Amino acid sequence: MSDTVVQILRRVLLPVSLLFGVMVLLGVLVTRVFAHTWPFTVEDAVNREFAGDRTAGWNDVSLVFSTLASTQMIVVVTVLVALALRLWLKRWREPLFLCAAVTAQALVFLFTTMVIDRQRPAVEHMDTSPPTSSFPSGHTSAAVALYVASRC
Repeated sequence: MSDTVVQILRRVLLPVSLLFGVMVLLGVLVTRVFAHTWPFTVEDAVNREFAGDRTAGWNDVSLVFSTLASTQMIVVVTVLVALALRLWLKRWREPLFLCAAVTAQALVFLFTTMVIDRQRPAVEHMDTSPPTSSFPSGHTSAAVALYVASRC
């Protein structure tokens, strides 16, 4: 096997596979093993309580942060930061790393949601985005991947 293939396996596929395995394990624990154990047994009541306390002002704050971590915004920011890194550093390593990290996160999210089909809370949704699984959080994982990868 060539050195390049070994490096790709070691630096990309192994960590992404490991992350996927950890996410599926956590999903199984949350949705099956501990589904009838506190604190997961009170989760629906907590969601209803939060939904009942919504106000227009806090809904606007939530919309701002949800928009900042939306798929479209993550893609735009990733492209802009990758271009800035390429122009500033005059090399490809960092922009490619950033794009690979955000892409890997999206793949791990997609495949994890296919395995762990956890429905969203049974409360009125605040936006019109298509319903997706509630585990893992795509907003959170995309924002973390973008932020951490752009800092490396």
